[in-house]
Amino acid sequence: MPATIPATDVYRAKVSAAAAAGGSLPSAAVIAFGTGTTPPSPEDTALDAEVYRKDLDSASAAGSVLTCIGTIDGSESTDAITEVGVFDADGDLMGRRTFAPKTLEAESSLRFTLNFQF
Repeated sequence: MPATIPATDVYRAKVSAAAAAGGSLPSAAVIAFGTGTTPPSPEDTALDAEVYRKDLDSASAAGSVLTCIGTIDGSESTDAITEVGVFDADGDLMGRRTFAPKTLEAESSLRFTLNFQF
């Protein structure tokens, strides 16, 4: 399994509150892409430098792992993508990661899989 993404403090607080009160959590809904280079931190509330966002292609759970998949293509952004993050249906950042720049041409696309372990 690929490395997991640490959940943000905001999302972990939602998980603990839902467990304590028997409530539900908002679904993983949106993937965002950016050009930032600041390393991810549990205190993050946004991407470092967001350039594009869209609905996730899919989100699924297997055991304690949530897998979120999203795709960006060259018609959506020509920026060199260096960060990606997932937001829940409330608009709160669940987690993000950074990586070496990925540049897209108009006819190319990148598919990102982010795994969160709870």
